[in-house]
Amino acid sequence: MKDLQHSYYVNALVKENMALVIQKQKTIIVIFIVLLFFLMAIAYIYKQKRLLTDAQRNVEDLKQMSERYNEQEKSLRNVVLQNFQILKKVALLESYMINNETNSKFIKKFNEIVYGQDSLDWDRLYETINSLHNDLFNKIKKEFPFLSDQEFKICCLTMARLSNSEIGIILNNSASTIQYRKTYIRKKLGIPHQGNIGDFFQAYFDKQSSKG
Repeated sequence: MKDLQHSYYVNALVKENMALVIQKQKTIIVIFIVLLFFLMAIAYIYKQKRLLTDAQRNVEDLKQMSERYNEQEKSLRNVVLQNFQILKKVALLESYMINNETNSKFIKKFNEIVYGQDSLDWDRLYETINSLHNDLFNKIKKEFPFLSDQEFKICCLTMARLSNSEIGIILNNSASTIQYRKTYIRKKLGIPHQGNIGDFFQAYFDKQSSKG
């Protein structure tokens, strides 16, 4: 009888301990989930703030680009900015910023204005520059077919004397991403480290012309 009672109490104690363990595990899981959602919320807020800061900085860069734009001058740079519709985009952004508070909606509006329907028409740009600059981009395509479409665009914008941050704005990349891709392009073209890509093409085609 005593053995039966002892066995009953032991089993009851084991069940009680198991219940406590299960309850503790549930509490840990709940805390973990709450903590996870908290961290995700912080990460989202941080990302939105960073995107907003980047968009505001890009607006300032766009303003500077528009100030350096001369509609009458047919340089490579101005042809790019004209096709990018720099003046129209800056005007729209400035108008929006005057009439609206700067918030997360601004990021959406920035992308809509800069990369929406009026995004750069690359085929038209290539055609314009080819007609103004002795078929330049067609020559690059022919001589260096191993360049990817994105790499070719970076080369074209570099030849237009746009900075990494300006190229980044047009291609919707960060300046650091553009710098990294330029490093890879130099390797593909056999250009020394920190060598100028635009100067490389200029020298290459000058040499081709002298041979002809």
